[in-house]
Amino acid sequence: MNPVPPPGGPLVQPTTGAASRYWVQWWTDLRQMATDSPRVVVSPVSLTGQGSSIATTNISPGQVAAGLYRLSYYARVTVAALVSSSLVTTLGWTDHGQALTVSGPGLTANDVTIPETLTVMAYLDALTPITYETSYASVGAVTMVYELYVTLESVAI
Repeated sequence: MNPVPPPGGPLVQPTTGAASRYWVQWWTDLRQMATDSPRVVVSPVSLTGQGSSIATTNISPGQVAAGLYRLSYYARVTVAALVSSSLVTTLGWTDHGQALTVSGPGLTANDVTIPETLTVMAYLDALTPITYETSYASVGAVTMVYELYVTLESVAI
């Protein structure tokens, strides 16, 4: 759904065939909205079929300029363990030389219908690692399987 509705005026000027001022303004507004919107700055992480912990992994090898960013993840159990399971996701970054991390509350319900999502606004130092990791536990003959998606978006300040 487009948040800026198209104009009701004519597409072209009848006398010149040029785009009408209504449509020029609409295209200008759309361009400005796209410019002002957060932009994904590294390839998003998209992992499915995971059945173990993920070691600390850098999603931005030397690619990010200093500034304000939105760091987010979405995790969901796709196969519940036979007895119980736990998944804790941690995000990490460096702010003015200080290494910081934040972890979600964790998926402990062993339920495929309860996802977990976390978004943090963070100031990131230039060219420093932005990381994610998971801590996984599963009990029972059938082990827990999960999916994890991580994004990093630049936010204008």
